[in-house]
Amino acid sequence: MNAFRKIALWPVLLVFVQPALADPVVIDVPGEKWRLKFDGPAFTRLDVPTTTQGHVYTGNAGRFNLSLHVEEPYCEGGDSARNLFKCFAGRLQSNKYLLIDTLKVRSAADGVQVTYVVEAPFGGKKVAAFNLNYLFARDGKWADLHISVVDFSREDLEAVTAMLSSLEFVESAQ
Repeated sequence: MNAFRKIALWPVLLVFVQPALADPVVIDVPGEKWRLKFDGPAFTRLDVPTTTQGHVYTGNAGRFNLSLHVEEPYCEGGDSARNLFKCFAGRLQSNKYLLIDTLKVRSAADGVQVTYVVEAPFGGKKVAAFNLNYLFARDGKWADLHISVVDFSREDLEAVTAMLSSLEFVESAQ
């Protein structure tokens, strides 16, 4: 199984209770002069063995899962939202659990927002997970902030929207 499928299945493996949005979440990005800050549930950082390049953070808060990858561009063509999506879409299309009719793409500040649902077998039944990937370029690097919710509700989708709406880049001392 390739690394992307392992990442896509990770949310399905973490089924817990629904968290409430709380204090600001801050994710430092090693080697960069910026970090991400947003309102969200209290994520617990997970020590996830990863072979994916650019891994910065993986956390969990109940059924909510979050990861951040920051790396050198992996496709030619520049930092446009169109190119970020084009490169991401190539990876996404190989996900056999993707419900293609749920795929939505829209422009977002400094990048592109991709939402979709995956449905995978788990514990003898199919489990659905809502996914949002916020793809952006900053200081010559490409980043992917991935938020997913297992067994999601309308309120969960509103919480994800609130997290992304509160997202800001904060300069750091690095």
